[in-house]
Amino acid sequence: YKAKNSVRVVPEKFPESITAEFITPTSAQGQIIMDGFPIYFYLELDRETYEYGFFLNNEEVGKETLNASTHSKITGLYFKFKDLPGKSVTSQIGFSFKSLAQAKSNPLKNITTWNFDEIAQKASSKWNQYLSKFEITDPNDDKKGLFYSALYKAILMPANLQGENPFWESDN
Repeated sequence: YKAKNSVRVVPEKFPESITAEFITPTSAQGQIIMDGFPIYFYLELDRETYEYGFFLNNEEVGKETLNASTHSKITGLYFKFKDLPGKSVTSQIGFSFKSLAQAKSNPLKNITTWNFDEIAQKASSKWNQYLSKFEITDPNDDKKGLFYSALYKAILMPANLQGENPFWESDN
């Protein structure tokens, strides 16, 4: 589906099925089944839309709900905006392996503002906290780049998924 002044949100991998609904013209929630496992999502935008809906195989299929058994990567939701050129759209997206309620609350744990510059500053500060623990004295910039790339991936990959196991309850 192609439209001027629009944003498409499409799952990266081929889903087995998608169930989704719009809560408002700027928010949606649902469940995606990937490899037999449910992933709940909640998405909210900071800018008003003039049209929104779901698409399946490049065809609009309404804006109330989407229930699709599909292995097509051309499945998702869209939003259309007026006067978008030169302006930005900020979104908060939460995911959970347990529930829609948890997917909705997950972004709120770390992001308390819609101000992108403020979010970027907090993230930069957090990364600098980790990076300041290391001092590289090797003058070779390639080696420094390799070290910091590996460090970045080591810090990024160990995700804290406490409270996200769908098979048992935990306090967090």
